[in-house]
Amino acid sequence: MVNYKDNFPLAINQQFRQYIVDNARTAQRDKEFLTKIIRDHKENDKQVHDSEQITHENSTVNNELKNLRNQVRNQVIGANGNSVSEVKDIRVDIDGNLHELAQDRLNVDFQKISEVADSAKGLADKHEEALEKTAFYNEITTTKGRKYDTTYYLTYIPHTDSEGNLIKLKKGVYGNDPNSPEGLTPTEFSKKNVATFVSNASTFSANPIRLHGEQLLNGQILKSVKGDEYKEVDKRWTVAIGDDNTLEAFQPNITAEQIRNEGYNNTVSAFGPLIIDGIDVLGDVGYSSNDTQNHPRQVIAQLPNKDIVFFSCDGRETKHDWSIEKGMTLKEVVNTLFDHYDVKFAYNLDGGGSTSSVVRSHKINKSSDDNKTSERKVADFLYINKEVV
Repeated sequence: MVNYKDNFPLAINQQFRQYIVDNARTAQRDKEFLTKIIRDHKENDKQVHDSEQITHENSTVNNELKNLRNQVRNQVIGANGNSVSEVKDIRVDIDGNLHELAQDRLNVDFQKISEVADSAKGLADKHEEALEKTAFYNEITTTKGRKYDTTYYLTYIPHTDSEGNLIKLKKGVYGNDPNSPEGLTPTEFSKKNVATFVSNASTFSANPIRLHGEQLLNGQILKSVKGDEYKEVDKRWTVAIGDDNTLEAFQPNITAEQIRNEGYNNTVSAFGPLIIDGIDVLGDVGYSSNDTQNHPRQVIAQLPNKDIVFFSCDGRETKHDWSIEKGMTLKEVVNTLFDHYDVKFAYNLDGGGSTSSVVRSHKINKSSDDNKTSERKVADFLYINKEVV
């Protein structure tokens, strides 16, 4: 930019005139330059100033905008499009009812929400209770005792549950063909059937797996090993399970068909009865040379009110005095049962390494196979489970 001339001569002459012309031209150029700067500032420099930098009376543009924005938030344009009206929607509850005050409407809605929450919690509690009831029978209990240098377990199954419904004792096999069952451990059977309790049941032959004696499964007579194939079967009694859980022993010469004609639909065949009508019958009957030896045992018993008890005992462990598990003779089993209950009936199931009592998929007695590490697969089961909803 050129500076203005200010050292004018005293005489108004040609030089004086030239200074005036030069200053006028300089002023014109400066004006045009400033005009361009102002125009560019208006049109192109959009972010030169923010609202905090621009003052408005005793405030800033930013503060004024905030105040205006908050005022707008509390207003709603009326139906005519240019007037301000009250927000009436805030006084309408979730059912569409209009209230005098917004607080009244909020109280109503909060009450309804509370009722829904209470109802949801009640429903969740009912579902949880139903799941617990349908999964397992809480009425079934197990106690542990020790006698004759042997640990034993008693699983008590009432005839009916807390609602008066029959707790049904069932017979089961695993596989597609019950005439050729597949071997399975009682623990795995329990898991597959969501069973509250599972016991091993009949004696059987291993290769191939075939049940011994007179066998009924839900009214079907099963193919099984008889005395002509394995002579010991001729000594075996059959225990029948009534539809109301009544247990009855049938002598070896009674066939499955005859038992079915008596109204029974399920049987197992192992050794024989220990107690009939409350009387110890071991003195009159011998089922096996093992009767007087010490072994793990599995016995099913019934009380006069038709409650059922499963007896299991450990055995075959005498390595240390402090962990001795001698096992019991059948006579010792009977004495132990009478120590606890007024037993009407008891029957000796398959024992030894097959002995298993499984409660909610947990085997409560010790295994005997493979140095106490392996649970034996068996051919059939007696079990309790609920119909899962």
